[in-house]
Amino acid sequence: VFDMAKASTVHEYLLSLKLVVREVAEQKMGRKIENAEILELPSSCITAALVRDFRNLRVQGVPEGPESKTARLTANGHLRNAHAAVAPNIIDHLRDKGMNIPDLTPFRSSPLFKDLRTVYVLPPDNVIMGVAKAIRTELPTHSNPLFYPAALLAEQAGLRRKEIVHAMWSWFEAAGQPVIRVMTGEGFTPKNNRWRRVKISRWLFNELQKYKRDDSEYILAGSSRWWVD
Repeated sequence: VFDMAKASTVHEYLLSLKLVVREVAEQKMGRKIENAEILELPSSCITAALVRDFRNLRVQGVPEGPESKTARLTANGHLRNAHAAVAPNIIDHLRDKGMNIPDLTPFRSSPLFKDLRTVYVLPPDNVIMGVAKAIRTELPTHSNPLFYPAALLAEQAGLRRKEIVHAMWSWFEAAGQPVIRVMTGEGFTPKNNRWRRVKISRWLFNELQKYKRDDSEYILAGSSRWWVD
């Protein structure tokens, strides 16, 4: 029902929904509310007004600046989780089970805090090229041979840290345009439980082959993934 979301992710959705309801209800009632009371509240309390009141509570008394931005980002995170917990397919599923649930569209469409995106400015080209050159000239001579291929997988393929640690030679496809297929493996699951295909240059494919070891199925050889990590 939750489109392949992990149980832990769904648990976070529900915790956020309860947190939003709890904070607003406690402010209105002027007292702490027990968990059982939260569960007994009707779904009709999940409204656009709930979003508005939660937003106001989260920034109440917080001075403008970094703390205010953090408070708004955290509020948005909880509200997005709460929205996911009452997504249309979830509500349809519960209605099919005979539950009487009102229209929660106003809650899900009520606006979140805006203008919180951080705009990153890339450094000048000469700085970027300097870093790339340092990777290719300095790291290969480093005492730890893992640093160079790890840096290449980050710089040239854009792999995430856990993907780099668990990257396997079997992920490579060399025919035509070389690609890396980020797949589920022992102790590793790709983000959102979905594999992805990353195009890489022929140069990267050939360069990494220099570090291939017969005794390791992983690109970053080591006694364990924990050790490599």
